[in-house]
Order: sequence, then C-alpha cells, then structure tokens
Amino acid sequence: MEFHLETCKDYFHRVLGTKPAAVVVIDRWYKIDKKVVAYSFSIVPIENISKFNVDLNDHDSLLNFIEKDIYDICDSITLDIKFSVSGNYAAKKHPFSSKDQFFLLEEKVYLENNSVMAFSKFYLPVDTSTIRINFKK
Repeated sequence: MEFHLETCKDYFHRVLGTKPAAVVVIDRWYKIDKKVVAYSFSIVPIENISKFNVDLNDHDSLLNFIEKDIYDICDSITLDIKFSVSGNYAAKKHPFSSKDQFFLLEEKVYLENNSVMAFSKFYLPVDTSTIRINFKK
C-alpha cells in the first residue's frame, strides 16, 4: 500500500459528489506468493480521515480503515461492475497482467447522510479472476 494527499480535482469532486479540502489517495496491490494479482485505487476525503481518527503516520491503521472499518461504519455501498483496458496503466508501478482486459469494480461507500465516505476502483485481470456474488436472506 502507498498513499499521498492531493487537493480536490474535478475528477475527485465528480466521484465524491462534494469538494473536500483534500483527499487521501490510496494505492494497493494484492499479492499471492509475492506476485501481484490485483490492484485498487481509493479516494477518501480528508474530513473522513479526521472524523474517524485514522492516523496517517500508521500505515496499518490506514489499511485497516480502508479494507475493514469503512464496511462496519457505512450505511450502504454501491458497486458497479465494468470492463476496462486501463488496468495496467493504472497499476504501472507494479504491472500484474500481460493482457489489457480487466474487470473493473467501482465502489462507493456511503455514510448514513448519503455522503460518500470512500470511492474505490478494483482492477482484476479477466484471465485470472472470477466474480461471484452470493446473496443471503
């Protein structure tokens, strides 16, 4: 995982639906046996980092927040499943597929006031991934 702070660009404003003072941009590479098998890109408004007391000096705290805590805190989630050919461009620092075909999962995690808590894009190579959705009653 790597992260950095950025001022709010038009793209961030569009996907978040608000214009925060800044955002935390988080890149994550998922590995199996030291081989990168998937990549994700997340945007979190800096106000949510403060609101939920995430310590940016503690990488484990940020990782736990973006991969676990937000799902416990959130009110709802929207997930769009798409197809992309830009995954290797997005993951240029650690390429993970020689093919340019990816499942793209775009996820918006909402708080109870319908504000976006976090926005993420997950890139999964089509040739090595399966998407299974289980519904429970």
